[in-house]
Amino acid sequence: VVNMALVLFFVLDPVKAVAEMARVVRRGGLVTAYSWDMMNGGFPFDDIQSALRDMKIEPVMPPSSYASQMLSKKGLWREAELTDIRTSVIEVQRVYESFDDLWTSSTLVASIRPLIARMPEEAAAELKNRLRERSPGDAHGRISCRARANAIVGRRC
Repeated sequence: VVNMALVLFFVLDPVKAVAEMARVVRRGGLVTAYSWDMMNGGFPFDDIQSALRDMKIEPVMPPSSYASQMLSKKGLWREAELTDIRTSVIEVQRVYESFDDLWTSSTLVASIRPLIARMPEEAAAELKNRLRERSPGDAHGRISCRARANAIVGRRC
């Protein structure tokens, strides 16, 4: 089995990457991957990215974000001549104890942290308020966030 977990969208040439995975696995072996559905709101920190977009600030995206989509993954697996291709969607949920917990976690993300560091203080405060509006808590202040990853497996002939 060869697996690429949460990486394929960071690879500059996903076609080559999947072809290489298929090359190194023995006949009958499995080539698998899963990644956040970056293009369709599946990233765990999609809410803060959306808040940035609302402010006309484009968040940094992985170089091959398209490869996170299920249809793209299927094409990559077919191009690598893998067979018995199966897909699934992995739904996850993370609960933050408070908005401050969510904010801290969101601002530690490598693609978001530098954007916030360069923002004027007022803009960072606006972003924080926009995220707060998008993230209502329950009666105890806990905030639940959903994310979705697309998974795929194929067999080398």
